[in-house]
Amino acid sequence: MVTSTLLFLLVNYVMKVRHHFSNLHTLLYIVRTVTSMGYEYPVHEGTAIRKLLLLFGLSAFGAFLFFAIFVFPITNLIREQVTAEAKVNTKDNGICVVETPDHPRGISNCEYDIGDTLIVSYAQGTELILEHRIKS
Repeated sequence: MVTSTLLFLLVNYVMKVRHHFSNLHTLLYIVRTVTSMGYEYPVHEGTAIRKLLLLFGLSAFGAFLFFAIFVFPITNLIREQVTAEAKVNTKDNGICVVETPDHPRGISNCEYDIGDTLIVSYAQGTELILEHRIKS
């Protein structure tokens, strides 16, 4: 309702002053000035693109955090190191098999004898022995 009233007043104003302006461009300039009422904002395309890129980047970072925390927990990538005592069960071609609490593991280039008690360190859930030494 307010918009239609303003448009009606504007058209009446233009009709009254039209005969004073011979140049159509001047008339259009006055119409644009009156209708904008000082609320004309400059358009900066670079700023809009920057805002969109920032929004996209933050969204991607948020999705990464969501997946890293809830879907594929980062804590699964960092394995706990376990140190345990183990006995050498068998030795064949320089490879010793030791019995750890979770499952047997192999040590290549083994210099220990069958029956030796070792202290072994390994990452929980892997077969690789990180460190081994004879128990003194």
